[in-house]
Amino acid sequence: MSRNAEGDLEVYVRPDLYFDGVFSSLVFTVRWDEADGISLGAISQPMPQMVYCPTAKSGPEHTSGPYRYQIFAGFGAVAMNNVGASWQAGDEVLIATIDVPTMAGSFELVNDAFTAGANGDYYISLNGEDRTGVIYTFSTAVPTSGEAVATGPVVWPNPAVDRLFVSGLPDGTAELEVTDAAGRTWLRERRTSIAGNIDRPLDITGLAVGAYVLIVRTEVGPAQQRIVVGRSE
Repeated sequence: MSRNAEGDLEVYVRPDLYFDGVFSSLVFTVRWDEADGISLGAISQPMPQMVYCPTAKSGPEHTSGPYRYQIFAGFGAVAMNNVGASWQAGDEVLIATIDVPTMAGSFELVNDAFTAGANGDYYISLNGEDRTGVIYTFSTAVPTSGEAVATGPVVWPNPAVDRLFVSGLPDGTAELEVTDAAGRTWLRERRTSIAGNIDRPLDITGLAVGAYVLIVRTEVGPAQQRIVVGRSE
């Protein structure tokens, strides 16, 4: 999940294999601070996603402890290939946009004690079988004047074959971690950033071809970027 230029939430799926069958069901929960006094607006979907997996709010918002929650659920019966749709491995697909009536607040997709008890844990079923992966999210905080928040790092080349360069970081120490769709860590290094650039490229020759997430942790906070590892021609 991320936040677009208008401040609305965008929810994506990122498959690790090709798929064009029935997107049978989807459940996810958005959490934010109750103290923000925010209620989420309407949910909308692009075509053909609204045909092969129509998604809506599942009940009202709930408050539990310091947090506010909204559960969403989608159910599909139309095969994606019947409406000319398919997923490619590693590509992000926008499933829904959720209106946020204010630029304030920070939101996240979660599995926690509340969602476990309210049938709100993240869940995906494809062709009627559980294919739930890992939740990934980018910073949804919108900065106020003079406030710094974590933003996505700039990574190139992407796709990459043997090494990655990273820029757009604050000066200082950065921890770089590469994980796969299951959340497994394949690479973790601590580096120095000078003038926004890491001091030397990341060696990714040990990674198999596929989609990964680069997680960058700095004093500003964590940020993420999808990366694709390709094969040399």
